[in-house]
Amino acid sequence: MLAKEAFYAAADPNKFKEQLQFVKPWQTKRLFWNKWRPTEEEARGLISINVGEYNPLLAKSYSEIAAESRSMHKSQGFGATGRRGTIPEYFEFYLGDKPESDLFENIDLSWNRVDGSSQIQKNINEILKAFNPQVPSKSVPQLVSLFNALNSIKDNYWVELKKKELLKIIQSCAGLWIEAIADDYSASPGNVVNINTTLVNRSDINFTLEEISVENNLSDSTLNLNIENNNPISISSKIAIPNDYPISQPYWLSEINNGSLFEVNDQKLIGLPENHASISVTAKIKNGNSELEFNIPLLYRWNDRVKGELYRSFEIRPAVVASIDKKVSIFSGNKEKEIKVKLKSNTENVSGIYRLNGNSKWKVTPAEVNFSFTNKYEEKNIIFKINPPNMVDEVYLSSEILINNKKSNNDLVEIS
Repeated sequence: MLAKEAFYAAADPNKFKEQLQFVKPWQTKRLFWNKWRPTEEEARGLISINVGEYNPLLAKSYSEIAAESRSMHKSQGFGATGRRGTIPEYFEFYLGDKPESDLFENIDLSWNRVDGSSQIQKNINEILKAFNPQVPSKSVPQLVSLFNALNSIKDNYWVELKKKELLKIIQSCAGLWIEAIADDYSASPGNVVNINTTLVNRSDINFTLEEISVENNLSDSTLNLNIENNNPISISSKIAIPNDYPISQPYWLSEINNGSLFEVNDQKLIGLPENHASISVTAKIKNGNSELEFNIPLLYRWNDRVKGELYRSFEIRPAVVASIDKKVSIFSGNKEKEIKVKLKSNTENVSGIYRLNGNSKWKVTPAEVNFSFTNKYEEKNIIFKINPPNMVDEVYLSSEILINNKKSNNDLVEIS
């Protein structure tokens, strides 16, 4: 069982050494097996949890939430009907420190795990006790003080994680709206992008906008603007996308697959459900003497006549992409076939040469095609004639796009 091997391997400093520059070996406390439908006799020696418990704040039981989660597997037809009432789940102990009655027995989940955090939990308890859901902004001064206290604790995984969560709580309690909107949903390396950053403070908390900056030093504006209650502030800026800026694509598709496995060179990306934003904007905001940095993904916003306000991620795209119409073709004898290739521009005023490359046995006509686009998102179809050899053979046809003496072979597939 792989879980048993992982139980020991995660604590072994000689395993997976390439990961240890980012993480440390970790010995888990115990390992259980979620036993499915045990007999009455088997269940007597197992720890049980009621997963049908009702949460009055959510107005749902956890089993109902689980059914909704399962029903999100749309492509797999995993729709599930929610169950209500007591639903026991049973856990069989396998490895580690055996508990008497609770899965988390003798496992410290408090701030006691973090050195130098003795006051943190007390501060949190005070904030919770004084919290007024009708006026959540009253908690902001205490939340900012808590953030400063966390800042004094260095190099701790949990502290860095909780600081990010705390910034979101401060933003929510203050009704602080921050957005960075591009003038289009994509751009290509070498393009100029217009960005409009808007902030709205929907509370009486005193905030000052000190700086707006775009990652990788693409833009930086030093400011000193009071963010008054419900009075929007908008900052316009232009950024030039460097010619070597990385193209937006799922990180697991950046490298050629290693057989049936995806190749990911950056260990810190593995496990992320989606890519980080192609470009992000940082707003430095002061509250008194405290400085808060809010990192905002650059988005594109538009209005749909039916759905209303919609957003999508901002993307960096190749200047021109090529899509071969038929991914697989079967030739009968040496009869000629036509293959259609669609070229699409992702920038204005771009020209170059397109080639459909095969091998010397297969004749591709024409050998190359000059293309020119005036408008962004313009499309053109090119027809190639393919003549197979008079023998059993196969060939892989590949795209080659040549723009300003730079080669690429990008296709673009939009799935949503």
